[in-house]
Amino acid sequence: MSSRCPTYSTPILHRRGGSDKPIARRSSGKFTKTERLVLELSGNGDKAEAIASRLGRSVKTIEYNQHQIRQKLGASSQVEVQRLIRERISESVATALDTVESDIDRMIEELADVRQRLWQARRVLNQSVADAYESALELKESIDPLAEPVHGDA
Repeated sequence: MSSRCPTYSTPILHRRGGSDKPIARRSSGKFTKTERLVLELSGNGDKAEAIASRLGRSVKTIEYNQHQIRQKLGASSQVEVQRLIRERISESVATALDTVESDIDRMIEELADVRQRLWQARRVLNQSVADAYESALELKESIDPLAEPVHGDA
């Protein structure tokens, strides 16, 4: 029986100073706040030096953040990162537009239904007013049969 050496599928980074507490395991795919800032500024075409200056960090730190971003996106270069960003933005915009269009279509249908119900209510109200007017005339005639006719009654 052969003995096997243990293998680890996820590398563990350790803190400086010999601490055994792991800093991080394999990339989770989620971006840190700094990585999101770097990603946004990189997407605008800013270079590492300009990003470092703007964020008050060292160029090496920004380059490390860019490296982490490339790993999480599965990109081999900053150019590919920018291409992926543009693609994802395009996809997000297209999805948002589809959602907005279907929301607008739904609202238009709801408004048409409301409009139809309002017209029905208006017809009912007009009929009720006409019926009330007829009832008022009949009541007046029953109270005072000798009274002058009201508005066009002969």
